[in-house]
Amino acid sequence: MDPNFGDHLNCQEIVDTLYGGFPPCRGNIIFPGVTGATEENIAPYEYDPSLAAQLLEETNYDSSNVIRITSRSNRIPKQVELAEAIRGYMTEAGMNAEINIVEPSVRQGMRLCGIGAAVNKVLEDRGEDPETTDPSLEDMQAALDAGPACPTGDLISVGGISSETLDFGRQVVNYMNCTRPVSFYCDPSPGGVQTQIASALAASGEERERLMADLATRSHEDVIFFPFFDLPVFYAVDPKLDWNPRFDRRIRISTMWFSK
Repeated sequence: MDPNFGDHLNCQEIVDTLYGGFPPCRGNIIFPGVTGATEENIAPYEYDPSLAAQLLEETNYDSSNVIRITSRSNRIPKQVELAEAIRGYMTEAGMNAEINIVEPSVRQGMRLCGIGAAVNKVLEDRGEDPETTDPSLEDMQAALDAGPACPTGDLISVGGISSETLDFGRQVVNYMNCTRPVSFYCDPSPGGVQTQIASALAASGEERERLMADLATRSHEDVIFFPFFDLPVFYAVDPKLDWNPRFDRRIRISTMWFSK
């Protein structure tokens, strides 16, 4: 993805217009307090439409290339309006974009067509079982060269990646990993992301903080994902309900009870 993709979209205007200005814009898929998050690698991307137009011109962007924005209609409030806003900003920048609203089952099938599916096909074509065979970096590169194993979208909304483990490792394993079918990013180059995953996951303490921050910084600088904002949760609480919201914003019914 264009490392300056953030120049094209005005997150703050979207938040102010659609969500009452409540959610803070983010430049990553994690928030403060998660292992790997730093002030720099979660900072929102700056909106600069003139720079966006300049970059498109410098890269000889072909406007006949349609960029499909695939989304669901009800994963988060005003999700269709959010997709429309994305398309509007992209169009203003000179891109040819269209919105594709699909059923959850259709979108799920498209999400499972990531690089991991292509890697599995490489192994299967060689007569090996993906369930029992660990792919090599060469297999991963072959999958990249061959292209997707099944149809997918150009931009697919995920609606929010949970961080209940409070560690960037969950995102790394699922979304920056050449072996996962939900990952649309793969870097098997020497010293690249794929070679860094195992050591980052095995580390602890300050070393883990540093290695996860390195991967989160790579995500931010290369715009591996294009995040917008945190998803705030508003609670209506009965005065008899004994319960404290979790830092990771997950709701666990098993931790709640009513007093007499």
